Amino acid sequence: MGDLELFYRIGLALAIGFVIGFERGWHILDEGREHRAAGTRTFALVGLLGGIAAQLSIAFSETVLVVAFIGVLALTVAGYWAEVRLSDADRGLTTEVAMLLTFVLGAYAVAGDMALAAGAAVVTVALLRLKPELHTFVGLIDRLELNSAIRLLVISVVVLPLLPNRGFGPGEVVNPFVIWWMVVLISALSFAGYFAIKLAGPRRGPILAGIFGGLASSTAATLGFSRIAARDPSLAAPMAMGIGIACSIMFARILVMAGLLDLDMAGSLSAPLGAMAAVSLVATIALGRRGPAEVKSPVMVIGDPADIPAALKFGVFLLGLAVVSHYLQHYFGASGLYGLALVAGLADVDALTLTLVRDVAQSPDMASLRATAAIAIVLAAISNTLIKAFMTAWIGGRPLALRVVPALALAVAAGIAVAVLR
Repeated sequence: MGDLELFYRIGLALAIGFVIGFERGWHILDEGREHRAAGTRTFALVGLLGGIAAQLSIAFSETVLVVAFIGVLALTVAGYWAEVRLSDADRGLTTEVAMLLTFVLGAYAVAGDMALAAGAAVVTVALLRLKPELHTFVGLIDRLELNSAIRLLVISVVVLPLLPNRGFGPGEVVNPFVIWWMVVLISALSFAGYFAIKLAGPRRGPILAGIFGGLASSTAATLGFSRIAARDPSLAAPMAMGIGIACSIMFARILVMAGLLDLDMAGSLSAPLGAMAAVSLVATIALGRRGPAEVKSPVMVIGDPADIPAALKFGVFLLGLAVVSHYLQHYFGASGLYGLALVAGLADVDALTLTLVRDVAQSPDMASLRATAAIAIVLAAISNTLIKAFMTAWIGGRPLALRVVPALALAVAAGIAVAVLR
């Protein structure tokens, strides 16, 4: 390490301590405390001490760094104890932990990666400064949501890495890692959609509910809106708007899911699905704009935020589709796959999309299978759209059906026209 580089590293260690100490100084002023164990200068000196101790440990012995850290730890504990006695009140350990972290980051700035040390210092300052926001967020979380988050972490961080990432069964189409990753993906999307609805504010209207309903499940959103319209026909117009938005977002969601695994597949799907999304949205707005100017937003009752049981059912469905898809392609070719798409689309489009995109990635003849798979996914989207139109007419009643069914029918026609013309 040259003298100039060492100068930069020591300077970074000092800067890390100064920045963290500056934030702690503002925190002390905000709280109006008269007594303080450490301020800006102390933090800057601790960061500098960490950097110098790291350099001395490189030049002489690692014991220097250990002894220096123990010394800072002892001083921090003594300062905390003295401040507690003077203020005669309980207080947190945030400042003391920040001081120890300042020493460690100062040492790492000299002995390790400067960019990582600087980035960690910025994250530290952000976490220290966001105390009110973090406390507010914690206050918004109830036991159900916390338990759901823990379950999501278990299935993603603990279970997923343990699964074998290779094929089993007929044609080796059953990959435990991939199938479980899909379960994690669906649960994570459901979890994100749940908190998006919660944090966006109560009852922002059918439009907002339709957006997040489309991200989670457009079929579930269609069912919910149809039931609301059936109970109160005067809400048919806004409910139709919500259904149209949810259905339009479903087409976009299919594109995103396909693009995460195969960009070329997303390119093949962009024209028909894009046309269906655009026509569905425009037609819904045109047919649903007549209605009351203001309505009471529906209350969306959501159970498990991550909805892991539903995701597990999705995984089982995905497993069955993988096996059935293999045999249909083997014995019937493209025609069998198209039939599977029409049937599977009645229940779920995502599972078929993920199955076919994965099959394309594993196929030696990717170009040919990609074209077939793209048509199958479009057929599944059409089948799913038609079943939602039927659901709207059967459950929602005539006022809702007159606004939704023509819009979805036009979307299906647009998708068929673009697919045939291509």
